[in-house]
Amino acid sequence: MDEERRRSLFALLAAVTTVAIALGALPLGFAPIGDDADRLYKPLKTELARDLRAGIEPWWSDRFGLGFPLIAESHIAAFYPPNRLFYRVLDVPTAARFSLWVHALLLVSTTFLYARFLKISPTGSAFAGVVFALCGYFSAHVIHEPHVHVLSYMPLILWLAERYLAAGGFARIAGLALVVGVQLTLGQFQFQMLTLGLVVFLTLWRVSFDRLPARRGFGVALGIAWGLAIAAIQLGPTWELAQFSGMTGRSAGELAAFAYPPAHWSELVCPRLFASLPGGPNGAYWRIWNTSRHEAIFYVGTIPLIFAMIGIASSRIDRSLRPWAVLALLGFCLASLPILWPEGFELLTNVPGVGFFRGFSRYTVVSSFALALLAGRGFGREIEARETRSGIRLAMGFACVGVAWALWWCLSEERRQSLDGQRLWIVLGIAAVNWTIGIVAAVLWKRGKVPAGVPLSIAVIELTVLFYNGPTRWDRVNDWTRTSPVFKQLARESRVGLVAGALDDLPTTAGFRPAYPYFGMRLPVEPYKILEAARTERISNDPRMLKIVDRWLSRYGVSHGIWDGPPPSKEAGSAWKTLYDGPDPVLDRLAPERPGAPKERRWRLVRSSGVFPQARAAIKLGLVPSPGALLTEDLGGPETAWITREDNDSSLLHLDARSARVESWDGTVAIVEHDGACLLVVSRMFYPGWKAIVDDALPVAVSRVDGGLQAVRIGGSGRSRVRFEYAPTNRFLFALVSIASTATAFLFFVTSRLVGMPYPTKLLKSLKY
Repeated sequence: MDEERRRSLFALLAAVTTVAIALGALPLGFAPIGDDADRLYKPLKTELARDLRAGIEPWWSDRFGLGFPLIAESHIAAFYPPNRLFYRVLDVPTAARFSLWVHALLLVSTTFLYARFLKISPTGSAFAGVVFALCGYFSAHVIHEPHVHVLSYMPLILWLAERYLAAGGFARIAGLALVVGVQLTLGQFQFQMLTLGLVVFLTLWRVSFDRLPARRGFGVALGIAWGLAIAAIQLGPTWELAQFSGMTGRSAGELAAFAYPPAHWSELVCPRLFASLPGGPNGAYWRIWNTSRHEAIFYVGTIPLIFAMIGIASSRIDRSLRPWAVLALLGFCLASLPILWPEGFELLTNVPGVGFFRGFSRYTVVSSFALALLAGRGFGREIEARETRSGIRLAMGFACVGVAWALWWCLSEERRQSLDGQRLWIVLGIAAVNWTIGIVAAVLWKRGKVPAGVPLSIAVIELTVLFYNGPTRWDRVNDWTRTSPVFKQLARESRVGLVAGALDDLPTTAGFRPAYPYFGMRLPVEPYKILEAARTERISNDPRMLKIVDRWLSRYGVSHGIWDGPPPSKEAGSAWKTLYDGPDPVLDRLAPERPGAPKERRWRLVRSSGVFPQARAAIKLGLVPSPGALLTEDLGGPETAWITREDNDSSLLHLDARSARVESWDGTVAIVEHDGACLLVVSRMFYPGWKAIVDDALPVAVSRVDGGLQAVRIGGSGRSRVRFEYAPTNRFLFALVSIASTATAFLFFVTSRLVGMPYPTKLLKSLKY
């Protein structure tokens, strides 16, 4: 091994070790808690682990509300290979912590690899990897599992694409396809779109300005298309769900949510400036900007920013980093575009792919990555003294502008009220000390007075302190379902159906079913509008609304409710029986924060009377003009089902049974005893892909009743057996495309590397002879 490779390996190991220690809380049993970590990702992974251990694919789950096509909810990442190992072998909290830690180390490694390709020194590449892994973006988004996982593959995809653009080789196209396919299986496709957008931008840049062969752009396009084909088994069901739920046609106003406020531009200079606002990460200040602290955060640390400015000063003669200097500014502007230029933002949402995602503040990750690379460049000793002085002057000027912007924003009369409680001068004083230490350390390092470990250590200490003091709460992982008074009482109940309340998916982790679950996509059918109304008990002060909602909650199978709102009105006294009324520190910590609610809330667990069974037999059919009209009808009992004119299905008509009942129901098979034609109604969401087999005859389509529940007409009389089956539309086609694409990509990658042929035509020719 030559000296250059030895230095690179040592620098990589040092970077990985540094981040492994900085994030050592994860292997020691601590993890992000609350918010999406507990209310979305852990429940999803709990269901994934249960199905993997049972040897089945989670195509559908009845453990979330009225059921949901779970694989189509891409956050579950059921086809991501490591998930199939981690969540099958380890318990869910351990698997989540271990996976997060491993992907953070992968993020460091792939950033190092790409930085080395850009001719950044080994020490600078290690510095870039550490900075990117510990920057403000991941400090806030560590609660969002896919962000760390997906972005750990971004530098590797850029490395493969740029290597192919520079040197060709069909193996690199196949490798690019394989990694793109793996990244897509992680779901939450905003960052996959962002990654592919960066690949396209860099391809156009290298071809236009660096004079690389234009024909290789077609090779990059082939690799991207190939990767999409590899992930077809995930993309197909998700696209079907997106269309069914209306997520492919969201308005510009909806997409503009969670932009990066211009007020926060000074956060690069003063990372703690907006960290302690009243109300917490979701307080009143953040609602003014239609965002939260978890989204509006952007810093890379003081010393990294200083070295990034040195890197910018030196990149005038470094062609490889010029596009990243542009991207550092472009990502910054895109993050604030919905606020700065709404008309331009609306035009941008018409670009294919862009209009599917909101949360433009997340594009600060591009600026964070660019600044990390530029900081790595600036960390090299090969930069001349003149460029170092220019970079430090640029950093000092940037700091002055940032402080001036902070003062203008924070002290102006119309904004002062929003920032009550913010210790502005203390924060600015701490920032001034950090900048003084950072500039002194940078100058001493550049003059050779101190080793590289000094500025690196100072940067790591600052980033680690900021990482654990960001908006994400960290705590030791424990089984909260055994310590929550509300859920302990709920576990004593003999029959528990859907659980109403604003708990998102917390009941799933405890083994129950939330009435209104929380997903990355909106819930697409009419019943969920009623179930959403039961998230709080504000309806209890409106007797008319209360009567309507209670009537529908019973019909959809809501047996219990957990609320922290005002006590129910007298009219609700007969409908709900209180089982627990008191404090619950667990729910205070994990449940969504309600505006204006105290930190220590009073929780109530109630039980409903007269809940409909999950499967029931209906012998009467009502017709209304629209789903909204159902709210004004006298619904009748379990023996009555309702359809709208738009869902009018002739196969459901002509019911002549006088009596019918469901003898048994196990979630898949129902035994119905009836003396004539009747309907079997199941409290499960109507969705494409469901079919029913009655008495082992040919499958029949499942119809929609009661605004969005499943129903099957059973003819004749006697005792009928009805079996329900679900399979995503075109599942076998998508599986075939994924398997064939993966096999061919792997074959071309391996054989091209072994034979040494750059293109498949030459490879096939060599095999022929």
